[in-house]
Amino acid sequence: MKMLWAVAALAMSCSAQASRDPDPANAIAFLVPVVYESGAGVDPALKQDCDIPAAVREDMQAAMVRQRVGGKDTVALDGGRTLKITITDVRGGDGGGWTGIKVLSLRAALFENGKELTHERFSSETMSPNPFKGACSTLRRVTEKLSRVIVKWARGSKSAVAPTPVEADARPEEDAASAARD
Repeated sequence: MKMLWAVAALAMSCSAQASRDPDPANAIAFLVPVVYESGAGVDPALKQDCDIPAAVREDMQAAMVRQRVGGKDTVALDGGRTLKITITDVRGGDGGGWTGIKVLSLRAALFENGKELTHERFSSETMSPNPFKGACSTLRRVTEKLSRVIVKWARGSKSAVAPTPVEADARPEEDAASAARD
């Protein structure tokens, strides 16, 4: 009887893992490192205090895994479908909730075998309802949100025809309500 339970548990574990694996036909690699666009507007305090490229990379890859589209690191654009993210704008002073809204803009480009299929710019903003919460953790909410939106966009991009742009335009009051639940 114990053996039967062990086999059933193993089968369920394998089945759960298979449901999390990306669909090989739709797998998208992630180009690393994430970099700032030349001439990007970046608040110096946020650039110094928060490792924004690392946060974007981590959240993008997590969203890609959750949405089953891949997310494995690559350093080249010529190996199938690849998502490239560039940071174009970061605004909002350091100091968390005391200094208001934090804004992040990213440029997402989807490549297939080195050829750009499509690209789009995504922006989002948030403000922490907690004035004692740090700027980096407040900005991290924006990277998580943009990551989910960008992965959905990339997953829906099937050809060189650009899809309808998806703008992640969060309103601070909506984010405040969601933060209160966290």
